[in-house]
Amino acid sequence: SRLENSVRMEQYRVDDAEGSLTREVVAHLTVTMEGTLLVYSENESNSTVWPAGIPPDGVPVVRITTKATSLSILYYILAVMGILFALTCLGFNIVFKGRKVIRLTSPNLNYLIITGTILLFISVVFLVLPSTDQQVVTIYCNVDFWLFSVGNTLCFSVVLAKMWRVYYIFTNPSPKAKPTPP
Repeated sequence: SRLENSVRMEQYRVDDAEGSLTREVVAHLTVTMEGTLLVYSENESNSTVWPAGIPPDGVPVVRITTKATSLSILYYILAVMGILFALTCLGFNIVFKGRKVIRLTSPNLNYLIITGTILLFISVVFLVLPSTDQQVVTIYCNVDFWLFSVGNTLCFSVVLAKMWRVYYIFTNPSPKAKPTPP
């Protein structure tokens, strides 16, 4: 077994003469049983290797990109139209809940589908909200992810449950038996 491990630390730097990136060895990190030793190369120090004076925390630097304003406005308009349509469907379900056609479509399950679609449309809004603050963008991304995931799950799980129910009704030999999930 090896008692000593050495890692050569390299950094990409811009060559002043040509303007191209070159890899330069800036230090050697040696790990032994007694401890860790960092030895900088010649003409290198904390301030030249780490411009901020401290090593990075390992989190990559992310460039924040934004969408074009016209595209964002289009997304907002389409999302609002989708939400309005979903609310119209919700109102239709509530007003005509007693009719046989609506009762056959399971209004309670329709409410879940409509809730899921509204969450999906709201996730579109969070997708294009502009911000240049890294923490705000992180919050927007997390909210967008969760809204999309929950909305997608609500919509499609209920649709699949309805499809299974229709399949069971048409393939069940005794129509009086109550369907149970597999």
